[in-house]
Amino acid sequence: MPVSAYVDTNILVSYALGENDKRFHAVEPFFEDVYQDKFVLHISHFTLLEALHTLRKMATDEVYRELSDGCSQSDLITLVNSPAFKNEVKDRSFKAFKTIIDIITRDPDRFKIVEPEKLYSEKMFTEGLGILSEVFGEFRVYRYRCKKCDSYLDCDACGFNCEISYKAINASDVTHVLISSTLECKYFYTMDQYFSRIPREKVKSEIVVIS
Repeated sequence: MPVSAYVDTNILVSYALGENDKRFHAVEPFFEDVYQDKFVLHISHFTLLEALHTLRKMATDEVYRELSDGCSQSDLITLVNSPAFKNEVKDRSFKAFKTIIDIITRDPDRFKIVEPEKLYSEKMFTEGLGILSEVFGEFRVYRYRCKKCDSYLDCDACGFNCEISYKAINASDVTHVLISSTLECKYFYTMDQYFSRIPREKVKSEIVVIS
């Protein structure tokens, strides 16, 4: 008898992108278990909403990295305002999003989209606020990198070559895990290590971090 599980957006996106995503091989065994009927996946419209947004951001970064070197700011402004650039990003992201939809719709016994009529109590968001108030993340220091070629950079103005970043679960993360609990899913699967900091007694679903 398969058990119910809810997947975080990052897992669904990585699997849909396949070999084009560096984390695909980490999530592939989990989906093999799904196809072997060890799990039934529950997918909310909130997950699909976030997946489409994520894929658009990824497609934008991908197209940007493919540009020839030496473009000026004015060149890039002209480019992003062109229909060709917008259409390229839309086409790439929608192609990946369609892959997600195809995976779900062709196997409705293993992939369950939450019914639109499903209501979520405001209490869920109150609980989420409590979790975020209690769980504090950590600070990381990162070197500046060029988003196109990934080279290290130094700031000409302040001399800094690093930045401080706050890393933690956010409002969307907490909402996902609470939706999972509301749906009474036994497991919540994610690739985000910060979920493991949520106190076990705060959620009904068991959080499993794939690495």
